[in-house]
Amino acid sequence: MRLAGLRQRTLTGDRVSLEQLLVRPPAVLLRSNYRAGQYSGEQRWLSHPLAARVRAGKTLQTDGRRWTCMGPLLAGEIERLRKESAR
Repeated sequence: MRLAGLRQRTLTGDRVSLEQLLVRPPAVLLRSNYRAGQYSGEQRWLSHPLAARVRAGKTLQTDGRRWTCMGPLLAGEIERLRKESAR
């Protein structure tokens, strides 16, 4: 993420709660769209009515597989995210 020009805030347990997003929205929210058509228990909070009220400065989508595998396709994704986050 640092190479893409992004920095993760320090979070307790590396997790953010819905309440934290509402009180202190991020400048950029990076979301994985990996298996977007499948229900994920980890992302179920995004369907909560309060989640629609989060006013992140910018939401960027990325394919989480590239970050997990760290293969050569990640270089292009880093460049794309750097350009999008700078806009």
